[in-house]
Amino acid sequence: MKGILNFFRRPAEQTNELDGWRMERKFFIPQEKIEWAAGLLRHCCPPDRQYPKGVIHSLYFDTEDLEDYEDSQQGSRHRKKIRIRWYEPLPQEGEAAVFAELKIKNGFAGQKKRQIFSVPAETLRGERWKKGILPVPVLQNTLAQFGVFPTERLLPVIRISYHRLRFTDLMTGARVSLDWRMESTPADSVWSGSEETLQMEGAIVEVKGRSAELSETLRSLNLLETDWTRCSKYACCLAAHLEEPGSFGQTTLSGRASRNDFE
Repeated sequence: MKGILNFFRRPAEQTNELDGWRMERKFFIPQEKIEWAAGLLRHCCPPDRQYPKGVIHSLYFDTEDLEDYEDSQQGSRHRKKIRIRWYEPLPQEGEAAVFAELKIKNGFAGQKKRQIFSVPAETLRGERWKKGILPVPVLQNTLAQFGVFPTERLLPVIRISYHRLRFTDLMTGARVSLDWRMESTPADSVWSGSEETLQMEGAIVEVKGRSAELSETLRSLNLLETDWTRCSKYACCLAAHLEEPGSFGQTTLSGRASRNDFE
């Protein structure tokens, strides 16, 4: 076991804001207003200096009974997500970096812990990711280091991919992102009527920082006539696959916020 862990592991990373906690607000953007939203953000916020744009892939894990999914769907105040994340472009050969991540939410306060690993780049191509990417003992050991000890077996459930633009709010230092072109593919047909990829409509603007209040700069988002949301990419995408194919609203993001999440 020790040899396997040492082969894969690199130094750990963790957010360091408010002891790892930060407030997260999300805004749903209708499909027809995505370009307008991107233009507003470019006008009022400078692009992130290190990673202004990119393509993100996340493989989510859950129990056979989908405990984390159900917590999210039921609006539980305390909830978590377990995933392996990687970014494009992938190297043509050799090894690629992936991150085992634990995301914990308490209302709209969130904390993320992550551990970086090296895996063969081929593991992330085609359908090889459906096997889980990391050995189960490696993932379990990493979660134990994060203070989480699942009592049920974790299974790869769904891969979610999307494009992201990253910005910084100069007034508050908050990180702002625009995520669109969300696509999801189940790891197994047991999680869906089929294994076909679905593309969700619309986009999400995420604001992550020390306060739930928006700066005057970001209040310009109100021009979009949008509202803040508790949308979970994992829950929304998996719900779409669990729906009957062709159902009304199957690929529409959902989840309006409630004041109870702050109380």
